[in-house]
Amino acid sequence: LVCCADGSYRKKISPDVSGAGWVIQCSRTGNFIEGCFYEVSDSANAYRAEQLVVDALHQLLAAISIFYGRKDWKSRAGCDSLGTIKITRRRLKRIRPSMKCADILRNIRTLRNKMTTRPDYFHVLGHMDEFLAEEYLTLEQLLNKRCDILAKSAIDTWLRNMRAGIIRTK
Repeated sequence: LVCCADGSYRKKISPDVSGAGWVIQCSRTGNFIEGCFYEVSDSANAYRAEQLVVDALHQLLAAISIFYGRKDWKSRAGCDSLGTIKITRRRLKRIRPSMKCADILRNIRTLRNKMTTRPDYFHVLGHMDEFLAEEYLTLEQLLNKRCDILAKSAIDTWLRNMRAGIIRTK
């Protein structure tokens, strides 16, 4: 499985909303699953958006791992935030309450301990579609491009729902 994630944050449009988009694709069959969501929080920022979506990938991988119980499958998980990848790679025993996104990091740590196999983490160069034609992008870069679209659409969904009165602000 190749998993990719991207977060989105638009301070001027929605300063308390983080958007997240993810894709999981089987490199053998080409089958994929994708999704997006948003979080409304006073702590919203670009880094939290990236952490949220990596946490979502761990939720999905843990569910797949536990459900199938197989130990022989391989997965790769990545995003375009090098800081997120670096902190996720670390096997933290203790997560200080003062750490950025400590709640998310604790959840990732717990999920990793439940998985029968752990993903290999990678950093993908984001927004390469601005410099290269689509046929020259790697699979990871193509997935990241899709994740970026999904993350932005999550924020757009929140905006539409707020304007329609479906959800209310504080």
